[in-house]
Amino acid sequence: MPGRCQRRIVSSVALALLCVWPAVSARNVPRPSPTGGLLPIVLGVSTAQSGVAGEAGKQLITGSQAYFDIVNQAGGINGRKITMLVKDDRYDPDLAVQNAYELITKDQVFALFDSMGTPTLTRVLPLLEYFQAEHIVTFAPFTGSDPPRRPPYDRYAFNVRASFSEETEQLVEYFYSQGSRRFGLFMQADSLGMSGESGVRQALAARHLHLIDSVTYRRNSTFQTDMSEQVKLLRASNVDAVIAMSIYEPGSRFIRDARGAGWNVPIGILDSEAATQVLGQANGAGSVLSIENVVNCQVVPSPNDTRYPLVRQYRAHVLESQYSPKSLEGWLNAVVLSEGLRRAGANPTRLDFIRAMEHLRGWNPGLGVDFNFSVDDHQGLHTVWLSKLENGRWLAIASRER
Repeated sequence: MPGRCQRRIVSSVALALLCVWPAVSARNVPRPSPTGGLLPIVLGVSTAQSGVAGEAGKQLITGSQAYFDIVNQAGGINGRKITMLVKDDRYDPDLAVQNAYELITKDQVFALFDSMGTPTLTRVLPLLEYFQAEHIVTFAPFTGSDPPRRPPYDRYAFNVRASFSEETEQLVEYFYSQGSRRFGLFMQADSLGMSGESGVRQALAARHLHLIDSVTYRRNSTFQTDMSEQVKLLRASNVDAVIAMSIYEPGSRFIRDARGAGWNVPIGILDSEAATQVLGQANGAGSVLSIENVVNCQVVPSPNDTRYPLVRQYRAHVLESQYSPKSLEGWLNAVVLSEGLRRAGANPTRLDFIRAMEHLRGWNPGLGVDFNFSVDDHQGLHTVWLSKLENGRWLAIASRER
């Protein structure tokens, strides 16, 4: 680990690349196909399909495609089918900007969809501002960070999931209720980590506490990256709870190294179900370390929680081998986008779709909570689901709405 907490601040300015790109028109107007029908609504997807976040990106797309298959088999939305044009950005911000530019200008997609990651989206948002006259938005990005939720970029994004601030608030609240007062943070050294750090500090300040210590790891670290130094630093600070703002492989490695060192500190992690799957695969039969005392925070219910109509529908159309929080989130993203398209009317323009989404209020997709978008609020869900691992099983703690 190079140094203690060397933070790499990712610039949000992608406009430098635009200096060598010509301004082009990318208006998306439905046109008749050569066979006489309407062309499909094409969604541009720049997401990780390989690399450290590749498996998560694939799961997200799997869930979305499963729902779009149902829509298309029923004739599409007002006669137009929905397709996704997927480009692999490998969780690389520069490649994400390049992909987004090509999707907008060359492929002339209707909207960007299922974008993966905070560091990548943070770089793409200025590009959407540059093309603001074309009314191109990113829909359901896979991030809870602040940039797509606050000016000046909130107008170019429709967020389905809850924010990192809402996730970290619930993790801090749970550990606080269990007696923790000395919080530490394990974080990715970029905009993902900084977004989480902001949420953690805000939640602690509301309880008259401060962050005891934080440690970082480099983006694109894998499960093979040793995290023992980060464990030592937080343990030496005598923290009694750790919030992990990480993607699942380095988060899994942090858990493994903590437990391997005999440190059973409570750890809160985003999507620890995926993290523990990686742990189980890596440790192998007969050598699995204890991963108790881990709390999972995610923005959809468990794929096994059939109390929710949306989960039951998802399970009826997705292979059991593909059940995961990520694929369920992808399914939800597709459900919400399809509803917006239905309300936008026949052959909608991008602006028609934006206006329809901003009036999508009091609508429940089958999760027991209403979505309430507006002109000033482009976030649909404000609920997170917590669970904890006990005796090898995930047990729901509570779902709270801010």
